[in-house]
Amino acid sequence: MSRLEENIQTGSGRRGLTNSQKKRRGTVIICTVSLVLLALLIAVFIILRDELAERMAAEREEAEIKAVLDVDTIYSNVYINDINVGGLTKEQALETVMSKVSTTLTERMITFRCDNFGYSRDFTFAELGVSYDFESAVEEAYEFGRENADIKQRYAEVMENKDRGKYLDAEWLFDNTKVDDCVQLVCDDLDKDPVNSEYIYENGSITITDSSSGWKVDKDRTAEMAKELLPIKRSADVMIVIEQIAPEFTKADFEFTSSTIGTYSSTYGTGNDDRITNLSVAASKLNEQVIMPGETFSTNECFSPYDEASGYKYAGAYVNGELVEDIGGGVCQVSSALYNAALLAELEITERYNHSKKVGYMDYAYDATLAGDVKDLKITNNTGYPVVIKAGLENGAVAVSIIGYEIHDSGRTLEFYNQKTNETDSTVTYELYKKVYENGSLVETVKINKSTYNTK
Repeated sequence: MSRLEENIQTGSGRRGLTNSQKKRRGTVIICTVSLVLLALLIAVFIILRDELAERMAAEREEAEIKAVLDVDTIYSNVYINDINVGGLTKEQALETVMSKVSTTLTERMITFRCDNFGYSRDFTFAELGVSYDFESAVEEAYEFGRENADIKQRYAEVMENKDRGKYLDAEWLFDNTKVDDCVQLVCDDLDKDPVNSEYIYENGSITITDSSSGWKVDKDRTAEMAKELLPIKRSADVMIVIEQIAPEFTKADFEFTSSTIGTYSSTYGTGNDDRITNLSVAASKLNEQVIMPGETFSTNECFSPYDEASGYKYAGAYVNGELVEDIGGGVCQVSSALYNAALLAELEITERYNHSKKVGYMDYAYDATLAGDVKDLKITNNTGYPVVIKAGLENGAVAVSIIGYEIHDSGRTLEFYNQKTNETDSTVTYELYKKVYENGSLVETVKINKSTYNTK
């Protein structure tokens, strides 16, 4: 039998299935498909259920993380100087640590002592300029758990910290100027200027006063010791560094034989009582003035004020080259006599001016004029010993003497002379010189001044 025939026979046999067979066969197919669909639905349900559970779990975790992290307070168990500031806002934390920790600054102190003087003075750390940087510490506490960009890592860090705790210390700050200010108060308490012996010439007698030592705190060294102790954060003592200051002049410096080291007299004319009164007032002001070693004496300051209350009268005086009536007119004769006495005493002349025109009582270049605050005769005592000026009117002359200690050898003598160096139609110029002799031999010639006068 051929394959075609077999196929025909087989096909004829299939068409031979009964209706019941066909129904059963259809039912099986339907059941199979239904079971497959059911299995698929169950699988989809399970997948959807698991996804929902995961999503709900993630949402719960996210909510829990947000509940922990999304707060405007410092996370739990964060400490500043052993004070728990967890759960507090930055403002609350700052107030808390300032109120509890700042007592350290007011209770601890540095005591500055000087046992030799029985002296001590306390300054609290706060007074010494110590402070806590609470603001930075609070900011650091607040930022803990917030620095990481990954929210889960932040959460893990915060939760882990609940067990171990985060401990921060506020940094100590130092204002060294406050330490210096406190040490200055110690200096104000202890510093004492030495008292020099004074050489007082009064009513013709000499009195030498007592001297005493002074004390001075070494401010820099004392302050440095305090600054080194503050970081230790404990109360402590600082031994004040203080030095004794000897007086510049003691009685021993002034116990010498006084002698006249320079004297000069300048005669004045009669007939002008007001001018003579001015000479007398100026001489009385000058009399018994003491110039200490190294001190510069101002003749203007001595003669001032030039007013009637001081006893001065109006008399002739050169003002801008013109002879006019002026209050105190004539006192330049006293200053000129003082100038010559100082030259003979070999004191240092630090300021001197000549008149605009030659005066009748003094040769060229020997005079010394005064003019308010503009022109003055200033003399510096360069002898190393005090000198006393004696001045007065004697036998129609202004007499000025300088009493002190003669520092030069006995064989030393002086000679002064003036010399004309230039002349014009309206002026003449003179120079004043000093010749110095030792035991009769000329050893030095010194130019003292150059003076130009109007002749018209």
